[in-house]
Amino acid sequence: MPSEPDDALRAQIAEELPESAEITDAGLRRGVIEAWALALARSSYASIRDIPPSGNPGSMTLKQGDQTHHIRGVTRLAMRMGHEMQACHPEMVVKHDIVIAGGLCHDVGKPWEFDPENRRR
Repeated sequence: MPSEPDDALRAQIAEELPESAEITDAGLRRGVIEAWALALARSSYASIRDIPPSGNPGSMTLKQGDQTHHIRGVTRLAMRMGHEMQACHPEMVVKHDIVIAGGLCHDVGKPWEFDPENRRR
């Protein structure tokens, strides 16, 4: 049931989303972890892995893997796109920390959206 995040949950999220360690700005890295910690603590899910691996509740589900595979895959694609954009356009400033944070947080609303308690309402 909804509660406040604790350090154990934050550590678990850092483990589930190891790309967060590549964010060099410590405050932004903490913010990414905290956003997920709040989202999970205020849902009935204990981890990101527990969230059904689909785009929308009741829609097509990944045939293998869990929600972390999707989030991490999107993040890695975004990271590669940022590097490729910078390689093609050296004058372009790509803030890689922001790219990583955006990839990791793009589905931070899923714990609320997929939560069985919320879906019953």
